[in-house]
Amino acid sequence: MNFEKELKFYQNIINQELRKLFNQISFTEKENLLVGKEINFLEKFCLYSGKRLRPILAIKTFQSFSNKNLKKFYHAILPLELYHSYTLIHDDIYDEDTVRRGKSTIHFLFEEWFDRRYKKFSYFGKIYKNSTSRFGAVSGFIGGKILRALVDLAVLQSKINTKKKVEILELFNKQDFSDNFGQAEDLFFEKEENINKEDYFRMVRLKTGELFKTSVRLAGILANVKKKEIKILESFAENLAYIFQIKDDLLDLSIGGEKGREKGSDIKNGKKTLLLIYSLKKADKNKKAEILKIIGNEKASKKEIKKIIDFYYESGAVDFCERIALKKSKKALMILRKLKGKINNSYSFFEFLASFMFERKR
Repeated sequence: MNFEKELKFYQNIINQELRKLFNQISFTEKENLLVGKEINFLEKFCLYSGKRLRPILAIKTFQSFSNKNLKKFYHAILPLELYHSYTLIHDDIYDEDTVRRGKSTIHFLFEEWFDRRYKKFSYFGKIYKNSTSRFGAVSGFIGGKILRALVDLAVLQSKINTKKKVEILELFNKQDFSDNFGQAEDLFFEKEENINKEDYFRMVRLKTGELFKTSVRLAGILANVKKKEIKILESFAENLAYIFQIKDDLLDLSIGGEKGREKGSDIKNGKKTLLLIYSLKKADKNKKAEILKIIGNEKASKKEIKKIIDFYYESGAVDFCERIALKKSKKALMILRKLKGKINNSYSFFEFLASFMFERKR
């Protein structure tokens, strides 16, 4: 089976398992209109056309070291996708994005539903601009918390021994800290000017890299893999995460990146991408002032966005990011070679995965 077919094969399996999980939800509270709507929207969101990279990374890690029937472990692997979806829901609220993977975000789905049902009415709150945005944001946060609870439920319901369940629950507990610390850094960086590439990579490791590493660790627990071998795959996974994020930064210049949003969304949101960090370093005093005036301005015009994107190319920032992504790709493959001969079942898949991360177009 070639890489693309294998990727599609496991994506379909993860989607099937997600459907099974949502069909099994039998909370009596679903009879409540809002709770029922939460479950409906969450299932729809989780089944958007995602890549399922984290559970697939776990599946291939498991297959690298175990000949056991994989089907028995799907329920223990599924939480990786649930956790990822939970972080995306909250991330979209933090960034006030209304589009994810070309479709409406959870909080925006709720805004639309609320507006149809109740219409906007007078609201004098201290945080939200109107009743609709308050309802959407709060419902979105609730949805994320439901998915986070389903992560633990899926682990507890899986057909593995209690010791492994506890170890996996501890993994996700540690992941909570990494994700929240990474989100805090991302938020803090938006208004800070003196952010360097080391800061950027630390933030990426916390927000993206740790969940890739958790995917490998989870599979290691299920397959009883030696710590030394898991450490190698963790390092491989971390480099995949760096490639993934750099490419997402670059895709934002053309198709709006992973979120399928408008071009230059990161510029409007004031995100300290590697592109911006490099460009600010290369800009003279006047150009730097011009860039900083546009970065983070939600009302920036298309002309202003284009001006920043043009400078990313002129300053060499785009070439720099492409070189760094390629360097990380080569490093990932070099790390992977330490396991050559030990993971014959998955070695070529991991090689293609590194290339896929670097060459992806969406």
